[in-house]
Amino acid sequence: LQLAEWADLVVLIANDTAGHEGQDRYTISLDENQLQFCEKFLEGMEKAKKAKKAASVVLLLVHGGPVSIDKLVAPSPAILDAFTPGPHGAKVIAETIFGDNNPGGKLPITIYPSDYVDKVSFLDMSMEAGGVGRTYRYYTGTPLFAFGYGLSYTSFSMKWCNTSFPSSPPPSSSSSSLTSSPALSSSIVASTDALVNYTVIVTNTGNRKGDEVVQLYAVPPPPPRGGEKRG
Repeated sequence: LQLAEWADLVVLIANDTAGHEGQDRYTISLDENQLQFCEKFLEGMEKAKKAKKAASVVLLLVHGGPVSIDKLVAPSPAILDAFTPGPHGAKVIAETIFGDNNPGGKLPITIYPSDYVDKVSFLDMSMEAGGVGRTYRYYTGTPLFAFGYGLSYTSFSMKWCNTSFPSSPPPSSSSSSLTSSPALSSSIVASTDALVNYTVIVTNTGNRKGDEVVQLYAVPPPPPRGGEKRG
């Protein structure tokens, strides 16, 4: 902590070492030693911040499977999830932290709270999983970080071009340096044989170059009633 107080930036690395080939994970959290270390370190940096001696802190997550960091979200000024980076990972991580690279990735999985493993039986392979559910489609709780979540150093606006389809206006842009994407909703009822085209205008409304992932979620029609057939 004394060294960190004199630094301009501290990268706090948390690495999931519990699960690997030949060994299953018993929890989706960090191991207890790492978790306690990160908690104590962030607590100490918060105290140093009040004394105007604290450096900026980035919590860097390196892991394979999903990692729940319930207790570290609030005290962490910034969180960067690198998953398992390849040979160029270190370079990209550094460029992202120092602002040379504008992140645009989105979570490909749902990050559950750490107590999720206590609510779902490992032997229950169903998607409903005893009413708790798995993945963004069936999970009934509040995720720690939702599927498709991701921040950027710039902001974007989205607008439906299909004037015949109802849509909700995007929320106002965030004033923080990292912003999330606006959400649009559209409800379309079409026959099973209909071809529906979506056109969305994405505009970079910030002062940084960046790229955005437009996410479309479709709900299939209900199955046919008994005796009915679809072509």
